[in-house]
Amino acid sequence: MEKKASLSLYQCALCTLKFPFSKIKYSKDGKKIICIDCSTKIMKKDQKANANENKQNFETKPRASHPQEGGIKVMCTNCNYKFFYKPKLKPMCPYCGKNKLKKYEELTAEKLIKESLTDNF
Repeated sequence: MEKKASLSLYQCALCTLKFPFSKIKYSKDGKKIICIDCSTKIMKKDQKANANENKQNFETKPRASHPQEGGIKVMCTNCNYKFFYKPKLKPMCPYCGKNKLKKYEELTAEKLIKESLTDNF
């Protein structure tokens, strides 16, 4: 005896149209069943709102003080990441977490060649 799969239709909480199980999506709070079309519309609307909000925040947000103010430009000799750090803080590379830092101004081509010729390299 074959069991027939019953074709149940579900009602979208937003547009109130009926749709099959394969087109079920849940609302953000996870409490409402909505159709794929309504879900897509909501996502696009949210993306537009987020884009507009980010644009407004970018335009109206006061610019942070320049990182050079009170900071020292350094380069991590482990991963070559360049950044500024404030002298009060413990010098550590935010990219790799190592503390093998050199002042960026000290890293000229001549100094690097001389350093590579020494036994310590």
